[in-house]
Amino acid sequence: MADGSRTGRRPGEAAPEALHPRVATVAVVLLRNEFVVRGVPSVPDEVLVEIVDEVYLPLVRGRGGPVRPV
Repeated sequence: MADGSRTGRRPGEAAPEALHPRVATVAVVLLRNEFVVRGVPSVPDEVLVEIVDEVYLPLVRGRGGPVRPV
């Protein structure tokens, strides 16, 4: 996953230091959870899109940059 995330991101989208091992594997862990908890052999494309767009990318983009005021 870490290799794919390095090659799959566009320049400026996320800093390399944002890819902590836990962050790099979070999408796979969430996908695995879908299989285990729901007991299904496949997941809809919408679930994959949600995992990437709503969880993984915001997490990666939010790390490694300046701290945002709360």
